[in-house]
Amino acid sequence: MDAELDPNSILIDEHKIIQKMIYFLKKLEVEDFKDKDLFFLDLVINFFHIFADKNHHGKEEEVLFKRVRSKLLKTEEIDLLDQLIDEHRVGRNLVAQLEKAKNNQDLSLLKEIICKIIELYSDHIKKENTVFFPIAFGYFSDTERESLGLNFLKVSQKVLDNQYLEIAKNLLHFFEKTSS
Repeated sequence: MDAELDPNSILIDEHKIIQKMIYFLKKLEVEDFKDKDLFFLDLVINFFHIFADKNHHGKEEEVLFKRVRSKLLKTEEIDLLDQLIDEHRVGRNLVAQLEKAKNNQDLSLLKEIICKIIELYSDHIKKENTVFFPIAFGYFSDTERESLGLNFLKVSQKVLDNQYLEIAKNLLHFFEKTSS
């Protein structure tokens, strides 16, 4: 199978990008926020809305989770899938709270929400990469996996355009340079 179409690799590569954003969130000093940090939070919120939720979670919820649900054989596998879907909902809610706290410039609430986002996404990604994906992708043939990969590309094309990819790349590049 073409590595570009391997659905497991696609999702894990996107997790690596999300983990970089989590890394930069950990480095924020909320008590010393300046206007540039509030601008950074706008980019973070946009990143989580577009890249993490609509693009990445879109692939999981609209493609992978729908197709794998009928294949899951064990109750604990179905429970895990439902837990992951619930964590996506919690993540959306936290990002909405982050946006509201930023708009209100509530620094103590910002710090609290950022900590919750870091914890949620860190645990969620680990759970998907090490537990759920090996189970889920084990149920698919090579042909089915390639079909998943093609559908993942369609989600990305629908959600992301080059502008968002460039924003994400530039943001990561900027913070890599400033954190050195």
